[in-house]
Amino acid sequence: MKKIFVIMVCCVCALGFLLQNAYAQGAASPQKALEAYYDALFANNFVAAYNLLSQSDKAVSTFDDYIRQNYFDYPMMQYMHSLSSYKIGKIKTAGEEGTAKVTIKEPDGEDVNTFVYRQFIAYGMESLSEEEALERMLELLADAKFELKQKETEVLLVKD
Repeated sequence: MKKIFVIMVCCVCALGFLLQNAYAQGAASPQKALEAYYDALFANNFVAAYNLLSQSDKAVSTFDDYIRQNYFDYPMMQYMHSLSSYKIGKIKTAGEEGTAKVTIKEPDGEDVNTFVYRQFIAYGMESLSEEEALERMLELLADAKFELKQKETEVLLVKD
């Protein structure tokens, strides 16, 4: 379980490298496109986030693949998004392409995973059904406090 959660967190960070944000799709600027993407992502509106990807990204990854590869259907990832924030830094553009520095503040995945694992043991949740365990886990997470870690990533921009 620990490895899976660490992989999930890495996927979200790596998403910054994979995102080819299509800032021609209704966004007035790369800044607005990035804001729209991260606002949708952290609101767990994955349809909107996926729709902001470039056509070339969509050709490589279907919506279902995007969700599955980034663990966005995993409730702990959605919980982490609810605590996360972003700040868009320097944006460089040249013609139809560019890059942006994005700083993300989010709980450390390993801290969240350790907390959940301990709760499973302490509350004997392994005897619960998957639905009951998930419900109990989310209740416990609602009262938990996690330090937010700051990570910087570079996002690739493409004008579609």
